[in-house]
Amino acid sequence: MRVVDVLGRARRAARYRFEVLETGGRLQAAFMSLGPGETSGAPSAHAEADQLIYVLGGTGEAEVAGRTYRLPTGSLAVIPAGAVHQIRNTGTEPMTSLNVYAPPEYAPRYRER
Repeated sequence: MRVVDVLGRARRAARYRFEVLETGGRLQAAFMSLGPGETSGAPSAHAEADQLIYVLGGTGEAEVAGRTYRLPTGSLAVIPAGAVHQIRNTGTEPMTSLNVYAPPEYAPRYRER
């Protein structure tokens, strides 16, 4: 077992915009940080993985399958496998989130600047 200080990582303003924190047999946890106006990238889908996005700080929105949902601090977005989606920071501060994928979607220790 390993314990990761996710809130501490959010307070330190992560060096990476996306970083896998831990990978287990059936799920994976990652930290995401988007600057004001920044998106998670081009709209995409995870073919096999359901995704949970818990917003730790900031404000944003999720566009999922053509619908837009607000993501204030403390909200949880549940994105089913195969749903085309994009996350956008709509606020003036960094938007940080804990993302969980089941089953794992990325290579262990994957990082993106």
